[in-house]
Amino acid sequence: MMTTENHSFEQLGDVSLGFSQKQQCKLAYAIRERSSKKGLELFGITILIVEDQDFSRKMLYDLLSRECIYNCYAAKNAVEAIEMYAVHAPDIVLLDINLPDFSGHEIAAVLKRFDPHSHIVYVTASPFFKDVQAAKKNDVKGFIAKPYSKSKIQTAIDHYVASHTKW
Repeated sequence: MMTTENHSFEQLGDVSLGFSQKQQCKLAYAIRERSSKKGLELFGITILIVEDQDFSRKMLYDLLSRECIYNCYAAKNAVEAIEMYAVHAPDIVLLDINLPDFSGHEIAAVLKRFDPHSHIVYVTASPFFKDVQAAKKNDVKGFIAKPYSKSKIQTAIDHYVASHTKW
């Protein structure tokens, strides 16, 4: 069992998936609001960035929020990511695989169990075969290899928009 200072993966993976009762209610409401959108409005896309490296997290955040096009939130570890997901129910999660407390694979599994429609994209320096296998198992929608580029990130966002737009 993986553990951090105050949390274990079993705690994150139990029935509540690490969410308090209040967080579960907020998440259910946020997911309901997200699914009731009529079509996708560009300004309505919410992105959660989960990246432990300060420079990379800030760079992604600045790149995505610079022009006020997307609503962005950033977390530096798994516990913050779960808490922010519960509050904001983002449309897209850009998730680093190598985090200090839990792996991105573990976080993806937890989010998918709670929200099967979550749209997760890994951001990583090293997409190894084992990472591709875990991504398939967790229904991760893609990889963005470091170093990031605006076009790689935009392609991932465009994929989300295309899969959620009804013509």
